Amino acid sequence: MTRRPVRVLLSGGVDSTVCLALAVAEHGAEAVDAVFFEYGQRHLDRERAAAVAIAARFGVTLYFRPVRYLAGGVVDGSDLSPAGAVVPGRNSAFIAGAIASGELPSAIVMGCCRDDWPAFEDCRPEFFEAERVSMPFNVKILTPLLFKSKAQVLHEAERLGVLDLVLSDSWSCYAGGSVPCGECGACVALAAGVQGLPALRLPCPKCSAGAGESCFHPNHGFVGAHRERL
Repeated sequence: MTRRPVRVLLSGGVDSTVCLALAVAEHGAEAVDAVFFEYGQRHLDRERAAAVAIAARFGVTLYFRPVRYLAGGVVDGSDLSPAGAVVPGRNSAFIAGAIASGELPSAIVMGCCRDDWPAFEDCRPEFFEAERVSMPFNVKILTPLLFKSKAQVLHEAERLGVLDLVLSDSWSCYAGGSVPCGECGACVALAAGVQGLPALRLPCPKCSAGAGESCFHPNHGFVGAHRERL
């Protein structure tokens, strides 16, 4: 009997990349695949390119699935704050789409973390508990990062030996530009997480501030008072 795959919802961001690393470490690349969703997000091109590169690095098949009729600030660009990034119904649509992509999976893996809870109702434990009750075909929903902060997620990447890959290949910014904006909800969350890793508090040669005071890893731009780019 063919083993049903474990399917990671891969957005190309930090959390989903770490989830992919965890799944491959536990099950092996041959037992894992991934799915990327196109829902009209402003940052589609950068997210998709990151997901393609990351899936290739891990040697897993990547499916692409469109999702229609979603709306929110990250779709129309009207509001890129954490509150504006809320897309009602997104994770429910993603769960249904993940089951329908490719061979029926044994489990789907979603990269929500504790820092998502305040803004995103569909990233909270009670949301996933409700979804698990109605899951068809005995498909499991796995959320290995759900009770971790962004800093703890990055520590997990470091433990797995993929921190450099995560920081260089992933894409988190909602703005859709060629470099991270440093201001949207995703950039701010990532900056806070990076500040929890002292080794990544790199000084900026264009800024007089000391290491870690207003700059973070140059692959992801800068936040705080500094607005220039390397």
